[in-house]
Amino acid sequence: MTKYTKEIKLAIYHEWVDDHRRGTYLSQKYGMGRGGIHYLVDLIQKHGEC
Repeated sequence: MTKYTKEIKLAIYHEWVDDHRRGTYLSQKYGMGRGGIHYLVDLIQKHGEC
């Protein structure tokens, strides 16, 4: 399993929110499953970007 830095996680989130990219595109680009992308976005929306 790959560990993702905070910068990569925020890049994924901003591509999701700002550029309206979705799970399939982001999962192929970053090598993360679609479920992981959704989980990451939900966590950042719930707790903020800190």
